[in-house]
Amino acid sequence: MAFTEKPILNHSGTIWGICDRLPRGAGFHSLPSMSDYVRAMPRRCLLAAPMMLLAPAAQSHAIIRHAEPAAGARVSPGPVRLRLVFNSRLDHGRSALFVAPVRLGGGGTADEVRVELAADCPAAELIGTTDALAPGNWRIRWQVLALDGHITRGDIPFTVAA
Repeated sequence: MAFTEKPILNHSGTIWGICDRLPRGAGFHSLPSMSDYVRAMPRRCLLAAPMMLLAPAAQSHAIIRHAEPAAGARVSPGPVRLRLVFNSRLDHGRSALFVAPVRLGGGGTADEVRVELAADCPAAELIGTTDALAPGNWRIRWQVLALDGHITRGDIPFTVAA
């Protein structure tokens, strides 16, 4: 089928008319007309709307909503109970809590100590208790895997009073 020199505009004045002039039949060139897509658009939008409303909940990263001790808090010497509450459920098997003294100039993980997580942690929390901590500046380093498959990590500084 050869194309004529007619303009490629259809009856509504859009360029979609070119799809209406493609050959029909079995095989690669068998395309529905663009007007079929336009007529089906309201149905597709109605079907997609509920999925788009659910997508933010399914794709959210784990973000801290509450921390004990809070950032910058002063706690008494001895064991410290750590409790981090997140906005989504966590994979506790692949999540971790660490404590380490704060070093000038930052850095290093050699002196980090892993904190054992409590067996009865709620789905959106990490809970653990450190060994006795000496007075000074400390940081909690956390890493969580949310059920959406994304890893989130961060630090929370706190001070053990003398």
